[in-house]
Amino acid sequence: SAMLGLEKNSADKKSPPDENKILTTHSLAESFKHSVNILLVEDNPVNQKMAKIMLSKAGYSVEIAGNGVQAVSRFIENFSNFDMIFMDINMPEMDGLEATRRIRELERERNYGNTSAQDGGAATSDTREAKPSRMPIVALTANAMKEFEDKCIEVGMDDFLTKPLKRELVFKAIQKWVKHV
Repeated sequence: SAMLGLEKNSADKKSPPDENKILTTHSLAESFKHSVNILLVEDNPVNQKMAKIMLSKAGYSVEIAGNGVQAVSRFIENFSNFDMIFMDINMPEMDGLEATRRIRELERERNYGNTSAQDGGAATSDTREAKPSRMPIVALTANAMKEFEDKCIEVGMDDFLTKPLKRELVFKAIQKWVKHV
């Protein structure tokens, strides 16, 4: 029986990995979509609805915040649930630049200010261990000027999409910034 064991092992080494790859590529792509949670920060109801339909149809799950204040509080309550944020810039109460600035501050406090043993529990209860410590934030704006884009990057945004949104660019941004697959 020892002989059989050896043969079995060497056979295993040869074929399964490739087969598995082929079988799972498609299902991985599908499960990836369903596990991507997007926080859409947008004050215009029509834009909210259109973006939500676009993303939901593609299989992503979307939560909406109506302005920067709501975005920051959603982030505080629930940051481990979101994979990325699409952040409108011009909004009442708190614009996207200020909201991004606050989110980056909160991240810094969380990552570096809290290295005590206490947060060990929180880390292990989060099922996605490989979560990056920085939330990808993509600016949404009708202002396509270069100086404006620089301003967005300056406050800590990762990327920049101009409105009206183009589907393929939105999906490309998601694939570029969400990496937990």
